[in-house]
Amino acid sequence: MLRTYYTYRALSAEWDEALRGDSVAAIYSTRKNEVSIELASGAALVFGSRGAFRYLFRSDRSGRPRRNVTGLMNDGVGARLSAVRVATRDRVLSIDLADGREIRFMLFGGRSNMLLVREGLVVDAFKDAVRLRGKTAPDSRPAALVDSADRFLGLARASKTPIKAVTSGFKLFDAVLAREALHRSGISKDCTVEEALESGGHLYEVAREIESQVETASSGRIYRHEDGTIVFSLIELSYLEGHEFELFDDVDSAVRVCSRMMLREMRFSKEIGPIRKAVGDRLQKSERRLKEVRSHLARPSRADDLERYGHLLMASGRGQEQGITKLEMPDVFTEGETVSIPLDESLSVMTNAQRYYERARSSRESRRVARERLDRASDDLEKLRRTAAALALVTDMDGLGEFRKKHADVISSRGSAAAKSHVPFRRHALAGGFEVYVGRNARENDELTFGFARKFDIWMHARGVGGSHVVLRLPGRESKPGTNVMEAAASIAAYYSKARGSELVPVMYTERKYVRKVRGGDAGKVIVEREQVVIVPPALPST
Repeated sequence: MLRTYYTYRALSAEWDEALRGDSVAAIYSTRKNEVSIELASGAALVFGSRGAFRYLFRSDRSGRPRRNVTGLMNDGVGARLSAVRVATRDRVLSIDLADGREIRFMLFGGRSNMLLVREGLVVDAFKDAVRLRGKTAPDSRPAALVDSADRFLGLARASKTPIKAVTSGFKLFDAVLAREALHRSGISKDCTVEEALESGGHLYEVAREIESQVETASSGRIYRHEDGTIVFSLIELSYLEGHEFELFDDVDSAVRVCSRMMLREMRFSKEIGPIRKAVGDRLQKSERRLKEVRSHLARPSRADDLERYGHLLMASGRGQEQGITKLEMPDVFTEGETVSIPLDESLSVMTNAQRYYERARSSRESRRVARERLDRASDDLEKLRRTAAALALVTDMDGLGEFRKKHADVISSRGSAAAKSHVPFRRHALAGGFEVYVGRNARENDELTFGFARKFDIWMHARGVGGSHVVLRLPGRESKPGTNVMEAAASIAAYYSKARGSELVPVMYTERKYVRKVRGGDAGKVIVEREQVVIVPPALPST
């Protein structure tokens, strides 16, 4: 229930007391879909969205970075906070400013946004500012209050599940509160709606009691569900009785900790999911390869028979004859049994014998190579199984970092589609199957250059100005990109640089093996050797 009206209601009450009289020192963004309001007291309000997850919490300190910061809503800087409030029965939280303006957080669905409002009109906005400026600010829409058991039952009967039955009448409940109402009523969440409503108004009365509790709550809890899911609540949850939870004395702290936990979980899932897929795909491929090699070796070798045919033909005394499709003769190697040897009629018997010798040698060589492949495939499979077992034990970003270091040779891209899918960098496809990858910040630049790029890939950077590291990924060590490909990749490097506004930009390039880190330097700082330069216009490839 982290994103319910009840949580924002409790949060606004605490913030009204804690933030009243503070002032806005800065409003800025350091990452996509997230904005921070730095306060004079040193704290910061952080609002953002990651997919369907929306968050708003107060940080103890702003932690404003020195780089990659975009200033926003400059008109709001310097304003003093006079009150914090939440709309009636809606997820709209407002910070009133002393000069009559208002910072309004729209905390629901696809319309989530942060607005600077004066006299009902949008002065500025975090998202879609150009379209919204000067227009009437969207107002709150109070959720209907179902004030009787009969009305509740009338709405609930049309629902498809017991959870939906509860939320149909209690519009501000989420699945956590609905499940708690069912549990306290002795109703299984997996029963039918008809069974859930057999008790008549009892479920309604229990839900009303829960609503009264969350409306007056002043503390927060963070539970861990049996499947590892994080569950936030303003009240004690009986359906999670026996589960460990962390209790907070105030809602503000609980929301801050839970929001950060969920953001870390989302980042972790985003990072580890594609790696799990890549390792799983390689494991399956390795198992198939080993099965194929074993199947090949399980078939009996024909080398001895082929060589025996050659010996018999050479001993037949008919070496120069041609036009024969089959030669039947006693097999001196099997006590005189007759053997029928197929021949190529366009060749002499002697040449056919030589062909059989060659096929025997080829068969033996094939078996030898297959045995070597079997050893390699067995070793590869065992290594991948150890890697998969180690990956199964990774539970957080620190563990994932250690895993990547120890198993870099296994999880590196090597051109596979599964591995490419997990790279965090910008990616652009060029003609001829070439791909360009671009770092989005100093950490990614460092990872792109020294973690992702292979030594023979082409490294690029706009010369003499700040910009992203760019890697032209080559399909293979012997691949030679043409002039058009090189210039297209260089244009991308120019585009992702501070010289983007120039007509032409010099871009240096070299093989990745000639790029090295600056000892003791910041992430992304490098020394480049054997560089060449191409001058190109900044541009992205046309789609």
